[in-house]
Amino acid sequence: MHGPRIHTALIAVLAVTGLLAHGKPAFAQPRRSELIRERLKTRPDDPTLYYYLALAEFAEGNRPGGLEALEKVADLGHGFLPVRGMGFDAVWGDSAFQNVRGRLEKKLPRVTSARELFRLDRQLIPEGIAWDPQSRCYFVGSVAASRIIRIDARGKVSDFAVAGELRQVLGLALDAGRRRLHAVSTTLVEGARDSVSNRVVTYDLATGARVRSVAVPAATQLNDVTVAASGELYTTDSGAGGVYRIRESGVVDTLVATGRLPGVNGVAISSDGTGLYLAHSTGIARFEFATGELLPRIEVPPGETIAAIDGLYADGHTLIGIQNVTNPGRVIRIHLRADGKGAERIETLLSHHHPAIDEPTTGVIVGRSFALLATTQVARFKPDGTLESPETLKRPVALMVSLAPKR
Repeated sequence: MHGPRIHTALIAVLAVTGLLAHGKPAFAQPRRSELIRERLKTRPDDPTLYYYLALAEFAEGNRPGGLEALEKVADLGHGFLPVRGMGFDAVWGDSAFQNVRGRLEKKLPRVTSARELFRLDRQLIPEGIAWDPQSRCYFVGSVAASRIIRIDARGKVSDFAVAGELRQVLGLALDAGRRRLHAVSTTLVEGARDSVSNRVVTYDLATGARVRSVAVPAATQLNDVTVAASGELYTTDSGAGGVYRIRESGVVDTLVATGRLPGVNGVAISSDGTGLYLAHSTGIARFEFATGELLPRIEVPPGETIAAIDGLYADGHTLIGIQNVTNPGRVIRIHLRADGKGAERIETLLSHHHPAIDEPTTGVIVGRSFALLATTQVARFKPDGTLESPETLKRPVALMVSLAPKR
């Protein structure tokens, strides 16, 4: 994010640090660092909190405090690397900052094996992606163009959703059995002519016709969506930190109350169907369907981070996540414990060293591979609905990464 732009994943960071006000980042608000230091009293070895503390200290003009916090990240954590445009610009030219950033970068594995799937129009600004195994088509939602496009098996691109039916399109979820595509349609433009809208819109895959549009009026900023075997939908509200269930009848229930999961974003149903994994600002929560119990954070090995994941997907007894805030962008595989309430290890499937990584957002499992939107530049979409420096935009790129076990 540069200046006042809204980055759907950065919302997660701002929410947990108290740096989000009225949907806009407010790094200049005083003493946000104190809030994070209070949390560190109960989690003194959490590198993610130290990373957020560094952001807050730099924002408050406390260079020594920010550097000290970042040194703690380097001592304690793996998987972190400050990014330009994410709150570190004021100290980017500082030699001490660059030294600690260099230490962090040396700890990151280099994993660049991926093949290009397709490229799209420069001004599309994609955020969500889905795959239909029957037609072998990809579907991509556009933030800037407020539409959904289809890419067929030969690479031909065509419009799928009718113009004017959607606001900014974020998460997509495809129900292959029912031949339905579900899309999050939300308002990211300030001062829109009509009221803020948060909806999950459903389309018939065969005809492209809209079959249902369900409003979630209690939501502040819907972000992602997934579909259960029963046809029920689960959608996350990053702005308010809540989660909603949409029944087949269209009835909306609050699954996780507002404020319980600051910055909640990616959502995935466990492979055995017993729980819901919810990526949020500081980790991944697990919601138990049978009991309604919410585990705020699954356990991870010391020093590892699964914070601020954008897209999240269940694959057998692992989770696949895309991060784009605590580092420039990487795809990780989270190997779960047998009880599903903790991770045994974190594996990097694709690192920021790949030249196409530029604000990766979401992906989809395709057989034993993972397709992801690697180049999106979503932060170039400004609150007034225009694009920053459109002449310098790159073409969006989708990549394919193998999920085969490494030998």
